[in-house]
Amino acid sequence: MRSFIAIALVAAVVFAAPSIDLSFLEGLNLTKAAEEFAYRFTSADVFSPPFGTFYTWRSSSVDPVTSSSSMKASANAMIGVGALPGSLSVPFAVLAYATGEAAVNTNALSFAGVLLSATPKLDATFEGGVMAMAALDMQEYDPNGNPVGRPIPFLLPLLSGSSEEELSGDEGNVNGLTRTFTPAGTSAEVTVTYVSAKKAGVLKYGNTPVSPRSYEMIIEIKNFPLTDDKNHVRMNVAFLSAIGSATVKGKAVVLPRLGQEDVYTAACDYAIVEGQRVKVEVNLEVAPADFSYITTAVLNAALGPNFDAQIAHIDFPAGAKNIIYDPVLGAGAIIYQALDDDDSSTTSSTTSTTSSATSQFSASSSVIPHSSHAPAPSSSHASAATAALSLLVALACVVVYLF
Repeated sequence: MRSFIAIALVAAVVFAAPSIDLSFLEGLNLTKAAEEFAYRFTSADVFSPPFGTFYTWRSSSVDPVTSSSSMKASANAMIGVGALPGSLSVPFAVLAYATGEAAVNTNALSFAGVLLSATPKLDATFEGGVMAMAALDMQEYDPNGNPVGRPIPFLLPLLSGSSEEELSGDEGNVNGLTRTFTPAGTSAEVTVTYVSAKKAGVLKYGNTPVSPRSYEMIIEIKNFPLTDDKNHVRMNVAFLSAIGSATVKGKAVVLPRLGQEDVYTAACDYAIVEGQRVKVEVNLEVAPADFSYITTAVLNAALGPNFDAQIAHIDFPAGAKNIIYDPVLGAGAIIYQALDDDDSSTTSSTTSTTSSATSQFSASSSVIPHSSHAPAPSSSHASAATAALSLLVALACVVVYLF
């Protein structure tokens, strides 16, 4: 009985809603390929089926409501679907790209509903133009490159607290969805945030470059318990594409589209570490065919039954315990290449989930995800509801025990 009460009390622990600043840093722009990152018609929604919470996004080169059929015929559209971390699935995101009227008219929520249904299926309009990424895990490594302990998957533990919040910044030009939790096997706090934008710029949060052509997954790690300050944290992110369709270019995996824009998923060479923007080591390698904690039923529908995978190993500096990092999906010019990474940097601010710090920025296996809780409402009020319910359960258990 005492252990049952302890479990109930643990379930009552809920994180404070994160405070993430999605405003733009002043004076810092995407200085290269500026025309490619011009304004597009975008929208974002939260999709909450019984088995998880997803952030959906659509970006098109013409207005899907007012544009004529002839205008839509030569236009293009992108749809992104990102899963928040769950108990059986790590955070993963899918980006689909296509041209023509059917693509522009596609509704992101409808697209997500079919792709995430009991029998996942990809809209035929977007076949051949899909890529995906998944944040797999993190692990401590010693100076000799030997792993310390076990990998810690980005999974939401059963009977654990978490906070979820819809985000908006720059008068609605930037939107997002975030979840904060503590994975099993560590005391570190992890925040996974999806972000989309109607215009290009660099966010205060994570010094993250955003544009109407990119779909960001920002991962923040707080207070990673290194066993030795000489050791470092490695994060593993999977880049996924249909078999034989994409090529590795530097730190990106690129899917060429004949007569259209390339689709890509990429790792960034920089991260925010202890409040400072620093260069990190990124290495890509072909991954084994079997992935744990990825919803391969959905990926099979999007990419085909035999998809290719590259794992990006991101090694952060020794002793770093507080990290913000952002892999990305997009189309057209790779967004990181639009930054002018000149070491003569200007001083600007970056906002963590709990504090602001000064940083240097150069203007530079098949499972369907099932959450351990009911689908959350599309706002931070879900956290309060979860807290109240968990607290009532805990109190009820105490009453049972006492009487």
